[in-house]
Amino acid sequence: MNRWRSSLSVGLELLLVFCLAWFLMDYFFVEGYNRSLPAGRSCKNVWLVELGLLPENAREYVAAESDSANLPLHYARVLERLRAYPGVTGAGASYNCASLPYSPCYNGKRIRNVADTARTIGCMAMWFDPATDFLAVFAHRRAADGQLVSTTDFDWGDPRAVLITRQMERTLFGEASAVGKLITDEDDPADNTAHRRVAGVLEDVKRLDNDLPRGVILFPKRPDPAEIPEMNYFIRTDGTASDARFAAAFMERMSRELRVGNFFLKRLTPYHRYKADMEYAFGTTYEYRTRLALLAFLCVNILLCVIGTFWYRVRTRRGEIGLRRAIGSGSGQVRGMLFREGIVLLMMVTPFALLIEAQVMLAGLVDLPYGPQIVLPDNYWPAMMPLRFLLVNAAVWLLLAAAILAGIWLPATRAAEMEPAEALRYDG
Repeated sequence: MNRWRSSLSVGLELLLVFCLAWFLMDYFFVEGYNRSLPAGRSCKNVWLVELGLLPENAREYVAAESDSANLPLHYARVLERLRAYPGVTGAGASYNCASLPYSPCYNGKRIRNVADTARTIGCMAMWFDPATDFLAVFAHRRAADGQLVSTTDFDWGDPRAVLITRQMERTLFGEASAVGKLITDEDDPADNTAHRRVAGVLEDVKRLDNDLPRGVILFPKRPDPAEIPEMNYFIRTDGTASDARFAAAFMERMSRELRVGNFFLKRLTPYHRYKADMEYAFGTTYEYRTRLALLAFLCVNILLCVIGTFWYRVRTRRGEIGLRRAIGSGSGQVRGMLFREGIVLLMMVTPFALLIEAQVMLAGLVDLPYGPQIVLPDNYWPAMMPLRFLLVNAAVWLLLAAAILAGIWLPATRAAEMEPAEALRYDG
């Protein structure tokens, strides 16, 4: 209190930094919480196998190999050779870009309950080949018990069979089981040619890791000859070999074996790398790194400010420190006094920072980055604004307290090491 003038500038900077750090930490809280939610699938030990098709003007192109009779044979041969490769535990296939997990492509559907047309939900649609191990490759799980599933766990004899996720089941059917029930993606529920039968319910999946789990409908689709060039291929390995070693051995051997008809092996990508590339393409990585850099800058700024301020204070208070040492105060007590001054200053700033932040929240400038059509998970903490406000501010307070203590430590240590006789020379 005796040094309130010199403390005012530090307090104002602390107030500004507190509010900015809260705004940034709020983003990291939502981001981190979303990433902690179950993904509903896994890309561990999964690889994306990209096949190319020779152009018609290529020297090795054979027109007869791309006709409707040979393409299905080549497609089956590719899958067979992928499954037979040493270390591969499963091979899957899906149709078009929208059915490529974590891809930038998106195909949305509006699904409704045939028996109760008022119940509708928007979801992501994907198409996979039920004759492959697509579900097992990406480790999809059954919603009822969380067990891993395979395509062979479901009856695909009915051409109308589809798979949906837990969020869709709850929205369309409430607490009742959706298995065996009819749904449709057409505006006219009476059109029974578009009715689909739910063959099973899976866990919700994320489009990206920082996304919320969402409803997905999976359509089984045996590809027509014209669709085979657009198929995506995936393999899951046992993970015994390193990525570099597996990729090198696979490319060396399979470049020959996957030269089937006019198909050729174009690229092999570990799926965690593909997913990271998509997060970068979406701008998620850039935004995360930018905000992290700003938060680091604020912490360094407050650290340097505190060091400079308390270094100056120590130099102007040598007489006081010497007097304290002379009457018996130990170095730990002197250091503790300076530490307490920094924390008290932070505590005095905190109520004003909370007041400013509350106004920002009431103005709606900090909210969930999702539209009203997104169904939030149960007990979703970022949507509980008072809890979110308190948790983020607690984290910011601790972060700033640590920066203040770190900044005070060096000048406080130097002051505590002064001999009383030396310090008292400055007492005027």
